[in-house]
Amino acid sequence: MKSSKPFKLPIKYEAGNLRPFFPDFSVILPPALFHTNRLLLYIIIGLLVYIISQQSFPSIFQSEANTPIVSTEDIQAVKPAKSYAYYPMNPLHSTQPAFLPDPAKNLSYEEEFLVRKQLLITEALIKEKAPRIDQLSAKATLGLNKDISNLFAEIVLKNTPMEAHVLSFFTDTSKIKIFETALMEQAKFNVPASVKLAQAALETAYGNRVVENNYFGIKSKKRKGETTLTVEYLTPKQMKQFQGRVISKSKTQREGKLYYRCVVRDHFEKFSTPWESFRAHSLHLSTNPRYASLFTKGKDYRAWTEKLGNAQNGGVGYATNPAYGKLLKKIIEKYRLYLLDY
Repeated sequence: MKSSKPFKLPIKYEAGNLRPFFPDFSVILPPALFHTNRLLLYIIIGLLVYIISQQSFPSIFQSEANTPIVSTEDIQAVKPAKSYAYYPMNPLHSTQPAFLPDPAKNLSYEEEFLVRKQLLITEALIKEKAPRIDQLSAKATLGLNKDISNLFAEIVLKNTPMEAHVLSFFTDTSKIKIFETALMEQAKFNVPASVKLAQAALETAYGNRVVENNYFGIKSKKRKGETTLTVEYLTPKQMKQFQGRVISKSKTQREGKLYYRCVVRDHFEKFSTPWESFRAHSLHLSTNPRYASLFTKGKDYRAWTEKLGNAQNGGVGYATNPAYGKLLKKIIEKYRLYLLDY
């Protein structure tokens, strides 16, 4: 004969001797119910747990029901400040944006140039639907650099004091459009336009000493044909490498070191046009492992001019003059050429 003692459902306790997850239903339910099918019992217990949870945490189950429904009709469309037809008819540079100060009143001429240059760049990117400058088409890049060159002449050259022969070197376009060419080489080879222009100015004495269209003092590897006189600053060790080419020499102290200022006969490259010289200079720097470290400096003209100097002073040795880097930097800063770099 079965015992009439109520059946208790075995319930697992949580760790740490906490209270059981389910209450003791053997106290609540009649004893006869526990002798029925256990499956039915589990179903009833589950329903009871669900009812209790609904009453204990109504906010969890009713949160979505209490969320108000917003109709799209309640949202009013915002009209553009101007008609859509206005924007294609008015390029970015034709009107002064409201968030910028009036250049004529509040900006220096350097700042005005930089603002307007950036607007030109932005307009070109939008027109070409290009995310970056290096993804502009060749035609768009040329047009952009023409505009920047004209802007530089219009704003910077007119406001920067300079000697007549310097102004002529930068503005005489009978042989080469020097700003435009330097900017195009910058876009293609990542040589800062300011550095290229300063080197051309220094190597040719602002156009007064251009031999065979060679604007950068690029020497010939073949060492054939006519020679040209040039000045080199050589250490006693380097003197041996120039044996037979030194015409005259004199001792001098530069940067705290002893050098020989030598007049030397050497072979230089010949070019058909000035443009060929500018392209050769870009290739000379970008393909020679000797100058690879320059291209880790981005468009920072200070870093470039510092590294271009004499190898004896930690430079890559483009020239032997110990003051070469300082001379380049002086030219760049005096004539605001750094404003062209981008």
